Parts: sequence; structure tokens; C-alpha cells
Amino acid sequence: MTTLNLQVSNNLDDAWWAEGNTSFSNTSTSIYNGCYYDVTYTRINTLFRLLNVTIGPGDTIDAASYQLKAGVTNAQTVHAVISAIDAANAAAPTTYNGAENATRTTATVTWNSVPSWTLDTWYTSLEIKAIIQELVDIGGWSSGNALVIYVEDNGTPTTAGYYRRARSHDQASANAPKLDIDYTAGGGVTVTPTTIALTLATFAPTVSTPRLVTPGVIALTLATFVPTISTPVTVTPPTLALTLATFAPTATATQNRLVTPPT
Repeated sequence: MTTLNLQVSNNLDDAWWAEGNTSFSNTSTSIYNGCYYDVTYTRINTLFRLLNVTIGPGDTIDAASYQLKAGVTNAQTVHAVISAIDAANAAAPTTYNGAENATRTTATVTWNSVPSWTLDTWYTSLEIKAIIQELVDIGGWSSGNALVIYVEDNGTPTTAGYYRRARSHDQASANAPKLDIDYTAGGGVTVTPTTIALTLATFAPTVSTPRLVTPGVIALTLATFVPTISTPVTVTPPTLALTLATFAPTATATQNRLVTPPT
């Protein structure tokens, strides 16, 4: 199992928006949930974006939670519901409509009666691993993508002062919202091979009944072989060329002498 510790790293990556008067801010030094002192700021919601989430598709989320640092001491009742923008690589909304109309994950976590906060103390959310798992399982998700967490009002009394205020990145980078994720790579499946016992035995074939096999008699018939030519064959001898030459005999003259013997 691997632990990934993330923290908001840009001023524009944390924001709040109020449904009571449709206001929005991503430059405030605080982020809010609930109903602020000005009662027109009711149903205030918070969002924050984490970059470089190095969890791959198919990884198993074992645990996940976020941390916020209290910007004020407050014990009044606050109810919240946690989700995330349902996108493989979410951008931080920059307007009220962008924040309010974004598609949320199916997985949500209801956090009613949020505990009281003390100024400058870090507070950890409930378990939100199902939300992170849904994001990782989205088609198109890849390691290094970004995600946006939503913490929205869930029926907090619309009475002034019923809210929680946390530090934002604009107030101090070290005080920005955090997200911790424990995950197991590759789906977290461990395969343990089973031991196979192999027994060797001497092979002793058994013949149940002896059998005598008598081969049959093979009859052999001799016949005169008469080849058959299916197609008549005509043999045409080649033409002989005869060349006649004139005979020219050669005569050789020899001188003959008559010798008369003496009487």
C-alpha cells in the first residue's frame, strides 16, 4: 500500500460560493461552509483542487480523507455533504455557475453535525475513499491527473454564525487544504499459489487374458500383364537428307622404260 499526500498548490484552486446570493470567490483568504454572519451568505460551499494525483487506472483506494485548517473558533451546528467533480482531469471552476452546475460524483459522503473547530487547528474529514475510487475508475483517468473536492451545505440552519471557516492557499500555502490517499497499485489482488503434491509410482501393466492371434490366408493370383495404350501412337521417322557429289578420279602418270637385253 502507498500513501499519497497532496495539498492545494495554487491560489485559484480553492474557492467558495454562496447559493443564497450567487456570490463566488477564489481569491479569499478563507473558504466556508454553512451560513455566515451576513445571512444573505447562506448555503455556502467550498471546493479545492489537487494536482498530480499519481494513482493509476485499476488501482484500489484503501483510504482517503481531506484536512482543513480552522480559520476561526466555532461550535455552531453545520451539516455538509462531500463529493467531487465527476471528471477524469477536472479544472477548478472560476464562476458561480461553473461551480454550481458541475457534474458531481455519484458517490457522496454525508457529514452532518460537523464537530466544533478551534482556530488554527487541523481537522480531518470522514472517510471519502468511495469518491476517489469513482474518479480513478472513470474512463480516461490516468496517473498525474487533477481532481476537485466539493464540501457543500446539507441543511445547516440559516442562522447567522452557523458556519465553518478554513484557511485557503491565498492565506498561506502551508495552510491550504490537504488530501491524503492510501492506495494499492494494480487492483490490490494478491495471488497465493497452492502446493501441489506429486506422487510417483512404478508402472506395472497387467494382461488379464493371454490371446492367440492367427493371421488370415492371403490369396495371390498371377495374371499376364497386357499393357493397354488408350491412345494410338503414330511414330513419324525424320526425313533423311542425301547429298550427291561428282566423282573426279585422279590419274598419276608414271614413265615406263623398255629394256632390250643383249643378244
